[in-house]
Amino acid sequence: MGTARLSPSNRKIANLDKRIRLLEKYEREFRPRKIDLETYVSPDKWRNYWENRANLIRYMRESNNLAAEIQKEIKEKIEKEI
Repeated sequence: MGTARLSPSNRKIANLDKRIRLLEKYEREFRPRKIDLETYVSPDKWRNYWENRANLIRYMRESNNLAAEIQKEIKEKIEKEI
């Protein structure tokens, strides 16, 4: 078990040992299979997906920044009224 700040052991997850044993059992019974998803779609579609994903993340950051600006502006105007 890890020592990271948000690791299950540091977060005191109940029955952690039992959960780990169940996961290990599951992995023994149902071997994970690595699938190279990129090989199942056209290169254009794959590239388009990753471009869209990058744009979405960029738009989310921009929206977050804009929301912070709006919040600050509203707060300033309300404080002037008081």
